[in-house]
Amino acid sequence: PWLKAANWAAVRPGMPELEVIGLLGAPSSMRVADNGRRRTLFYALEIGSSGYLAGNVVLEDARVVAVEAPRLR
Repeated sequence: PWLKAANWAAVRPGMPELEVIGLLGAPSSMRVADNGRRRTLFYALEIGSSGYLAGNVVLEDARVVAVEAPRLR
């Protein structure tokens, strides 16, 4: 589901983490900050041998604070 531009467009600041995962699916990986309050969900796909498509969602206290959508058509 994360490869659909409309799903990324629906992700908004303040949205709960579970809603994000409902829209985009399970992330490829996740990074948790040292304080435990901030988490980044990474979505990535390797394209060929030298490229990739990626986006991420930053959460604080399980709510969206920033979104970097991949360039999808």
